[in-house]
Amino acid sequence: MVLALGACSDGSEVTIDAGEALPYEQIGFGQRAADHVLLERLARTEAEWEALAPRVSPREPFLPVDFSQQMVALMAVPVESGGYAVEVEQAEVVRDTVVISYIVYTPGSDCISTMGLAEPFQAISLRQAAGPVRFERTRERYSCEM
Repeated sequence: MVLALGACSDGSEVTIDAGEALPYEQIGFGQRAADHVLLERLARTEAEWEALAPRVSPREPFLPVDFSQQMVALMAVPVESGGYAVEVEQAEVVRDTVVISYIVYTPGSDCISTMGLAEPFQAISLRQAAGPVRFERTRERYSCEM
């Protein structure tokens, strides 16, 4: 979907490419990984997923994926304490690029967090789509006040 907006001053147009939404479903999440490194990967085949999945330890087994119609995105972020979480906000195709936007939730100063290395992650399944992939990460602080 392309949206053209008229500019107020000179009559020129600004084009915004809204992209095509890719519905997704969480297939697993957790706090531990084999490596303490940023991990942003897309597995389009079962073989790619079988090689990638052991790099993280989900709380429960990953849900099954039909790779004839779906692919898997995995995002893991190394942090220095507990209380963090990773959550996909949006997946879409923009100009032939798969764009996966996710949020790293960070505990506020009023939160008590365990000290120690962690690597919160989320894995999602989404419809197969061709093209390169780009991950967009933002951080959002949350409060523990009641």
